[in-house]
Amino acid sequence: MKIISFLLLSLCLLVNSQIDPDFFDLTTDDTELNVQQSISDTLTIPKCPENFIEYQNECLFISQEDKTWTEALLECQQLNSTLLIVPTKVIIDYSVQLFDQLGLDGNYYVGGNLSDSKWSWLNGKIIKSEGPWWRNCSSESINECLEINAIGLSPVPCENYTNKFICQKSAKVSVKSSSQNIDEECNEISKCQNGLSCINSQCKCQDGYNW
Repeated sequence: MKIISFLLLSLCLLVNSQIDPDFFDLTTDDTELNVQQSISDTLTIPKCPENFIEYQNECLFISQEDKTWTEALLECQQLNSTLLIVPTKVIIDYSVQLFDQLGLDGNYYVGGNLSDSKWSWLNGKIIKSEGPWWRNCSSESINECLEINAIGLSPVPCENYTNKFICQKSAKVSVKSSSQNIDEECNEISKCQNGLSCINSQCKCQDGYNW
């Protein structure tokens, strides 16, 4: 009997020594599963206001009427935006892609003008007065602004000249969880989550936009 007991004990020790210690670690696996589930339940969606088009993480407003450059700038500001600023030094590549993907044609005012004999965007970044991005030779006359078409920039008068224009603003990125949807009912007890606000007993985006 002693020999049998000894053999059984040895066998148990041998089996235990070969078991992976992580076999009993259920907490790690559960945590990883919860993280993966959380990621799968979350969706990031860029959002633009009405009449704006989402393009390369920006919201663009393409005007349908002609205005002077100054009038165009004011209208963009009223839309909480600014005239388009090309976000790269490779201006022709950007303009070709922009006009092709959005199906644009013709010329549009953009957010650049001549100040102190230097061309610059409205954010202060300088535009070199010589380069392949100029469709026509750049000018250094007073009161000059910029228009763009598919093949580059051109200087045009800021006043006494009208053109269509493009406004620009950053796209609002919203995070939506599948655990709660817009228009879901809410009250003082059942509150909204994920940044939604309880408006007229329904969960809504606070600024009024829907995803």
